[in-house]
Amino acid sequence: MNDQEQTVVNFDYLVELSGGDPGYQKQVMSIFLENMRKGLTSLETYVREGKDWDAVHRQAHALKSGLGVIGIPGMLEDLQQVEVQAQQEDRSQIPAALERLLHMFRKAEPVLTERISALRAG
Repeated sequence: MNDQEQTVVNFDYLVELSGGDPGYQKQVMSIFLENMRKGLTSLETYVREGKDWDAVHRQAHALKSGLGVIGIPGMLEDLQQVEVQAQQEDRSQIPAALERLLHMFRKAEPVLTERISALRAG
């Protein structure tokens, strides 16, 4: 793993948690990618519709859990911001936070996919 990959995705806790088991790492990363893809798509839909702020809050909260194992710098903070602001009257910062989340995930997704492939190859 090079330094650029480490700045986009932090695998330290996943490696520690897995005890170095590549099978476990692949499984966790695959689940993370699937959940994050679906979850961010749902979050984007809820925000763009601007009607169900409870759903925005719940979805942002749900997405935070995976980031405890696979760190993508900035995503946790932006999800926390979305989660909190969805319950407040001033929701003006949510669209910008959503755009940052989508951007960060687009950068991280190929790094994760490449790591999964490398682990499969042995």
